[in-house]
Amino acid sequence: MGISTELKKFVSQSIENDLNNINFFREQIILADGEKELFDSAIYNLDIELLNEVDILNGYLVGVQSAYQERINVGCRTDIFWRVTGIDTTTLPPQYDITATKISIGGYPPDPNGIGTVGVGTTGLAIFSYSGITTLSEDSLYGFDTDNLWGIKYYNEPYINDIGDTTVATFIGTVGIGQTTLIVMIPNDSGISDSFKAGQLVTSNKSGVFGGASNTIVGIGTTNANLTSVGIASTNVAVPTILLETATIGIASAPEADGSFVNFTVLTDPDSITSIREYAVGFTDSPFSPQTIGIMERTQLGIGKSVYVDNSGISSASQSWKPENEVSGIEDVDDVTEPPVGAGKIYYRVGFTSAPSSGGSPAVEGTTIIGVTDADSILYFTNLSSCSTEEAALTAAINTKNAAEAAFNAGIGTFNLLLEGDRAIREERDLLNLKIWGLRQSIGQVADDIDRLNALATYIGISTISDVLG
Repeated sequence: MGISTELKKFVSQSIENDLNNINFFREQIILADGEKELFDSAIYNLDIELLNEVDILNGYLVGVQSAYQERINVGCRTDIFWRVTGIDTTTLPPQYDITATKISIGGYPPDPNGIGTVGVGTTGLAIFSYSGITTLSEDSLYGFDTDNLWGIKYYNEPYINDIGDTTVATFIGTVGIGQTTLIVMIPNDSGISDSFKAGQLVTSNKSGVFGGASNTIVGIGTTNANLTSVGIASTNVAVPTILLETATIGIASAPEADGSFVNFTVLTDPDSITSIREYAVGFTDSPFSPQTIGIMERTQLGIGKSVYVDNSGISSASQSWKPENEVSGIEDVDDVTEPPVGAGKIYYRVGFTSAPSSGGSPAVEGTTIIGVTDADSILYFTNLSSCSTEEAALTAAINTKNAAEAAFNAGIGTFNLLLEGDRAIREERDLLNLKIWGLRQSIGQVADDIDRLNALATYIGISTISDVLG
């Protein structure tokens, strides 16, 4: 028997053995996945109970929000103010242009006269009121009050995900309309961009950013960004950028007008998954990184290796990072720490008791008056009437909310006991998840072996080579 024939026999037998091994590993995965069902059911029930309790609390916060809004609805408060959009310093006293503007959580666009970014001056929001001209900080929530929402914070890692889950990482991102550069609002030092590759898909939880359901990564870059809006105390830090195949048709800001953030998710291309690799992960892929931190929703029951209650007020947008790159307290080395994620805030539209007016009538949004002075302020406001019924309803809603939170905090031991039990069950499930991950790595390794053997078989089958081998 010739060498080429022996080699073909070897390759064929080796591939058959490898396919048998893959089938064995698959069977073991199915068995382990079946063992998980008991733990999944227990975790599911506990997650529902935990979410029910925080949803009840958040319902009281929504009640307060509605009571604030009702004052504006009936007209005893207004959410319109005079914004300074121009200044003439050649006169004495200075004269200002003022525009009737609706209060906004997401900040304000550049004024039409090009005076600064959000008002008079290079920073800050210039207000015209009974007190004259006042400049607030650029991120001031003028006309709003806030409260911290409640939520269940989870930590998720690759080995937790079900087979076929193609998620690579999730992050807060910003992009302008008609752009092909998506800014990742995470420092370069986090290492998250190491997981991004050309050909992967990007989706957005905000509709209308991409022309379709997803976009495709064609490259990775870097730029500098201000990350203070996402809870990172860095105003000029290097961050990754994703170069998109197709220009955007919408905008993603940080924050959006309602105070939320836009989440983007990077996915591996599902078309790259073949039947033999359906269960496979790379032999060197980390089961623990990237780690994704987020706030559990009803569609995510059971997610994560661990869960905690959160009332920090930090943005609820999910974020991914690489814990192995964590560093802090080293001189001349930028800190890399866990991204800030919380249950977020609720915004109360408090408004104002004096409404902008023009010619004796309420000034509608967009009304502009040219050339007013500080002393003119009394001419451009109307004091609003009181509304005792709505005020009483607001007071009652606040008292109810405060009582509910006080009762929850008084019984936090019971809630924490549920959380501790939930985490304990997750720990047992994690042992099975890690077993499954190891089996999937083995399948990945064997699948690579089959690819290598098939390549060898191709060479052996070429007459130029087989004739020499004999």
